[in-house]
Amino acid sequence: MPFPKLKNPLLCQILILAIILGSFLIPVLFLFRLPFFPDWFRAIGSIVLDIGMLTYLLKSFLCLMTVDMTLASLHCYQKARRRFPLPANFSPEKAKRRIAHFGEEYYPVSCPVPPQMLLYKSAYPLTIYSRSVEKLIAFYETPFLDKDQYRRFVSSAATNARALRGSKTHRFLDKNQRSTPINQVMVVLVFADRVEENFRLTLPDEVCKGGGDSFDSALLPCVVDLEQQLCTFDSLRLPGICFAIAAKNRGISLIRRLLFGGRFPYARAHEWLDRKNETDWEQTLWSYWRTVKKELSCDKKQFQKMSHGDMLFRDGYLYIKWRDRGVRVPVTLDHEAQCAKIENIDLWYYPKANKIAKEIAVDMKTKATAYFAHHGYAAEYITH
Repeated sequence: MPFPKLKNPLLCQILILAIILGSFLIPVLFLFRLPFFPDWFRAIGSIVLDIGMLTYLLKSFLCLMTVDMTLASLHCYQKARRRFPLPANFSPEKAKRRIAHFGEEYYPVSCPVPPQMLLYKSAYPLTIYSRSVEKLIAFYETPFLDKDQYRRFVSSAATNARALRGSKTHRFLDKNQRSTPINQVMVVLVFADRVEENFRLTLPDEVCKGGGDSFDSALLPCVVDLEQQLCTFDSLRLPGICFAIAAKNRGISLIRRLLFGGRFPYARAHEWLDRKNETDWEQTLWSYWRTVKKELSCDKKQFQKMSHGDMLFRDGYLYIKWRDRGVRVPVTLDHEAQCAKIENIDLWYYPKANKIAKEIAVDMKTKATAYFAHHGYAAEYITH
C-alpha cells in the first residue's frame, strides 16, 4: 500500500497506535457484543488475546521503539526552521516586559559584556532524570550586531549560566534524583536593531553552535533582527526519551511563549532545515517497517556473537558490544579529510533502547576514537 509515507510522520505514528490497539480491542468487542457466546468463552478469549498482545509487544518492542524514534526525529525536522518571522503585532517593549516577569532577577557575574537582564527560575523535577530543572534568560540589546559582538554575548551568557548552576536546591528528592545531573537551559536573547549583512547570512548556522549536550544542558542563542523582523535560533527539537524532556526543548518552548505568544508562525516560515537525516522521506511506512525488522534480526545475531568491548564497522554503522548490551551508531567517513563523523553515543540499541550513563558513554567514545585512529581516521562526534 503506497500510503502513508514517512514525510507524514505524525500520521504514521497515529496509524501504528491505531493498528496495535485495534488488533486487540476489536476482537474483544466482538466477543462481548455477540450474545451467543457463553460467559466462560468470553473470559478465556479475553485472556488469550491479552497474552497474545503482550507477547507481540515484547517480541516487537525494539522494532516499535526504532520506528517510533525515527518518526519522532522526522517530526522534529518538519517543525524546525532556519528562522521564523516575528508576529505582525510584535512589540519589543511588550516582549521585554514579558521577559522581565519571568523568574527571579540576579546580578550578573563580572564579565566584559554583562547582560542587561539575567533571570533565573528553578523548578522541582517531576521525573527521576534530573535533580533540578533550571531555566535562565540572559537578555542583551544592541543597535548593531556583528559576529564578534554576538560571540561576546554568548560567552557572557555561558559564564553566567555556570555561575548560577545549582543556585537553588530542592528538598525531598529520592536517592535516584540526587545522583542525577541538573537539567539547565540558558536562553540568550539578543535584540538587535540591525544585523551585519554578511553575518545575517550565516546566522542560522552560527546559532546552532550554542553549547552543552542539548539534553541535560543547553545554551540556546536567539537573535531578534528588528530591522528584518526575523527571529533566528536553533529550533530543531530532540525526540523525547520516556518521560525525560531535553533542556533544549524547554528553551525552545520558552522562546515560543515569550516572543511568539505560544505559537510559531509555521505558515509564514518557509526556510526549512537541510535534511541531513539519511532516511528516505518518500518511502512508505510499511516498506520502512520491513527494512527495520530485517536489520534488527541481523543485528541481534551480530551482538550475540560479539564479546564485551568488541567493535565492528559495517554498512556505515559502528557496532559496540558492552557487557550484555550493544550500541549501533551511524558513521560517515570523509576519506579526503581522513575524518570519521560519528553520531553521538547516548542511547543503547540492543537489547532495547535506553539512555546510556555518561561514564559508560565516555569509555565507549574513547574506544571508538582509538578504533578509527588505528585505521587512520580522526573521530568527530556529532551532537544534534
